[in-house]
Amino acid sequence: IEAEMYEVLYGRAIRDCLDVVKSNFIPHNVANRFLRSLPNKWSEAPPEDKVLTVDEAAVLFYYHPSVWTCIYKRNFIEFHKIRMVESEGAGWQDNPFQIQTLCSANRIGFTRQAFYNYRVFAKSPSEALKNWRIPFERTKEIHTWLKVNGFDRAPIKSWLGLRELVYLQIVAGIKEIDDMQACVNAIKSTAQALPINEMLELFPEKKRKSTPAFVPNR
Repeated sequence: IEAEMYEVLYGRAIRDCLDVVKSNFIPHNVANRFLRSLPNKWSEAPPEDKVLTVDEAAVLFYYHPSVWTCIYKRNFIEFHKIRMVESEGAGWQDNPFQIQTLCSANRIGFTRQAFYNYRVFAKSPSEALKNWRIPFERTKEIHTWLKVNGFDRAPIKSWLGLRELVYLQIVAGIKEIDDMQACVNAIKSTAQALPINEMLELFPEKKRKSTPAFVPNR
């Protein structure tokens, strides 16, 4: 991390009395030494100069959960009893943690500043995923939690749906799958549950024409 990370985030948290403060990160692709490392380009991002609700910050669900770019108020975490999901191989536990913290927070802060240097060792996300079932397990847990806690709505589900399309693409890129039919069924059921109309509403008309590939064949 950059030396000033916690100074900046803590200062913002204290100033605005925030439950969560999220920053950006710089991915360093170790597998490709010729790839220049730059801060993530978040074309869509919440305002940096205001205190946000989860609905105002819901675009963050579209991007990498990156829970390690955030700081969290301790008594907020304790009050809501938020913990990392315990799962075999510690697979993708940051996904439900991101959902629970941002949805439970009353006051969220965001900055595009990048403080965390994130090393990426695999040549692709598909190569990094060792068990194709993990994304579907986390997705099921997330949607169960959203329904139980009253967050099963747009724009949360809409932005999350775009992220889930990325996960389907990652699974589809795995070279060796032990049960192909089960995997295909999981992809189909996940795609069919996506709120496509609400997802399309997130984009202006001119942008929809340039991004048709994100709509799955249902």
